Amino acid sequence: MPPGGFEPPTARSSAGRSPAELRRRAIVIIYAGGLRFNAGEYSMVVRVLIQPISWFSPELLWRVEDILANMFDGASFIVSSDVILPPLTSFNWLRRQYYSPLILKYVYEKTYDIIMNEHIYVICLGDIDAYSDNLNFVFGEAAPSLNVACVYTRRLKIPGQTQYIPRDLYLDRIIKEIIHEWGHLLGLTHCTNKRCVMSFSNSVIDVDEKTPFFCEKCRNILLHRYGIVQRNILD
Repeated sequence: MPPGGFEPPTARSSAGRSPAELRRRAIVIIYAGGLRFNAGEYSMVVRVLIQPISWFSPELLWRVEDILANMFDGASFIVSSDVILPPLTSFNWLRRQYYSPLILKYVYEKTYDIIMNEHIYVICLGDIDAYSDNLNFVFGEAAPSLNVACVYTRRLKIPGQTQYIPRDLYLDRIIKEIIHEWGHLLGLTHCTNKRCVMSFSNSVIDVDEKTPFFCEKCRNILLHRYGIVQRNILD
């Protein structure tokens, strides 16, 4: 089993489960936070499923969900209680890294029913190291045509940190990268404003220098296209 691909006894894997089973499990809780009551009618908000593809401490996942849920109006976030392990075919043994495009395709196939029938964005979260075409490594990657993105946290970790005790800096980095990849799924490109969350990060230093907030230009695009409002704004 490749590094980062192991499944501790406490983790629950979705491997082998049908898309219908995944849909039944996820949609009940997604609907709980994904509906708005407006003038006697229910109107849908943009819904995002955070899908672990490796084991994370429950505390970290709860904090991720809580921060994202309280940061946006017009969007609903829920962390899946299942773990979808990346396939062995996505691991490059020579590089000792996962190939991100194969993971994106695999997760899309696993969650196809949810994505297509419920119009949900899926953002994977994995404590693994990944690369993509022409890039030695990636903090994350988005496939807008599939409504799937992935964030890889291995290179976001603080030296000496244990994976069971999340620290604020590590959590901040994860939040920034999730929002960044979600922005790509919503049609945003890389931003030239270095403080905007949509700016490109070539190193963890770049991740730390940017904020978790959209700049005015990116914020206006999300507002006009989707009605999404970020509660804290970047000046």
